[in-house]
Amino acid sequence: SPGDATLFAHTDDTAISVNSLCAHEGALYVIASDGLYRYRLGEEAPVRLADLNGIVFSMDDFGKPVPDPETPASPTHLFSRDGALYGFNAEIGCFGAVEIGETAELKDPVIFDWPDVFPTYSAFYFQQAALDGETLYVSADAPDGDQRALYAMDTARGSVEMVEGGQNSGFAVAGPGKLLLLCRDESAPPRLEYFEPVGGARDTVYQFADEA
Repeated sequence: SPGDATLFAHTDDTAISVNSLCAHEGALYVIASDGLYRYRLGEEAPVRLADLNGIVFSMDDFGKPVPDPETPASPTHLFSRDGALYGFNAEIGCFGAVEIGETAELKDPVIFDWPDVFPTYSAFYFQQAALDGETLYVSADAPDGDQRALYAMDTARGSVEMVEGGQNSGFAVAGPGKLLLLCRDESAPPRLEYFEPVGGARDTVYQFADEA
């Protein structure tokens, strides 16, 4: 329809995968398998802005060496906060403002105190990430491997804490200090819950009738 645009099309010759989308300052910023892109409404196609340093996006690349600590980290996930573009690098566990030159790099990143349960690197491992103020929430495979665990990462201090142990299969920020979780377990149909990571309060807001 008028105004629609195909940003990344899979063809016989190209297959660009998208890892992160972020609305920022009237544009859509995209971390794709071959670089950082920006798209503004009305443009015919996204504009490729920069390369990315050594990011793992698929199981085909899972055996790549751990990125050199001396190489500036590129973002695997993007966020907009207070008028600036920020990034999280899930390979080495760091967060910072995004600088765009020939490559997209994180400026003076905070290094997270990476839990032993996380692999050494791989953006593929993290299912979701969302920013709430100075707290970065990420979901990753739970230690038992059955479901996802939810972690809170302090982007100012670098601390990491598991705040939800594996009932969620998706989440979104619902307001300051509050998340909306899609929860699944074997004993009941899926449900939506408000969850407050500080204090652990939970409130079911919708119960699905059947398995979704």
